[in-house]
Amino acid sequence: MTMQQLLEENNQLRAENFELRFQLEQLRKAVFGKSGEGHQRTVPQDDPSKTGIQGSIFTEKQAEQDQPSKQEDTTIEVKAYKKKKKESKKRVKSNGRNPFPASLKRDIEEIYPENYDEEKMIVIGQDVSESLEYKEAEIAVKRRVRYRVAYKGNEDKGVLQAAPPPKLIPKSKVEDSVIAKLITEKILFHTPLYRFRKKLKQAGISFITSNDLNNWFHKTAEALLPLYYILQDDLLSHPYNQADETTLKVLCKNKPGTSHRGFMWVLYNTESKASLFHYSPSRSSEACLDLIKDYKGILQADGYEVYDSLQKS
Repeated sequence: MTMQQLLEENNQLRAENFELRFQLEQLRKAVFGKSGEGHQRTVPQDDPSKTGIQGSIFTEKQAEQDQPSKQEDTTIEVKAYKKKKKESKKRVKSNGRNPFPASLKRDIEEIYPENYDEEKMIVIGQDVSESLEYKEAEIAVKRRVRYRVAYKGNEDKGVLQAAPPPKLIPKSKVEDSVIAKLITEKILFHTPLYRFRKKLKQAGISFITSNDLNNWFHKTAEALLPLYYILQDDLLSHPYNQADETTLKVLCKNKPGTSHRGFMWVLYNTESKASLFHYSPSRSSEACLDLIKDYKGILQADGYEVYDSLQKS
């Protein structure tokens, strides 16, 4: 190659290098620089236009970019439409607190300013606030009087008297409402029976013993057994159920202070969200059979071998 050809190739490579550097700089400004219509492009400091070749290239490209486009202006007509304004709902001013349930009883206390005169003044507004109040449960004694009556002038017809109302535990010292409260405190709030007895003793009722509470609790459980079996039959009527079992520490009745391990079985239905709990002192297949009986549906359980044995049988 001649010297002239080498110079021309060198100038061409420098021009391409400059163009690539210029595009890179423009890209950096587009990504990291400030945006705006007044932004002016700059040329690198080592502009090789001094050679007389790159100057013409840059001038032509800038002229092409700066030349306004000869596109025809088009007008698009948009059909006007009417927008219905939504009626604004009046917002109730909130005091910033969570509202209390509407089912709770409201005791209204009306407070007027000092020296208020109903004849000379009128009420022009009011501020209402609510706060939660606690009232101790009332323990009352129900006195039931059953009169004995007889016919006047005819004593041969005998004496008449109404039968006592049926009770959950006949001839007990308490009404069914007390037993319902006992069950609720024990099962729902996990209150031991001796603490429930302390509450009664605090109210001046000291003749009810812990044995009385235990007997009432067990007799009530026996009275509720029909509901237990109805729930069991209802769950087993569904085509799909879940079952599981877990250990439970049980206090020994004959050896105070000691305990043994029992098992609480549970049958759960995903559709009705109902659960059935069944206690057994063992984890055997007989205990599981007492829970699911001859269930023919789909039973989801863990890998405990008892479930597999029942399926095979």
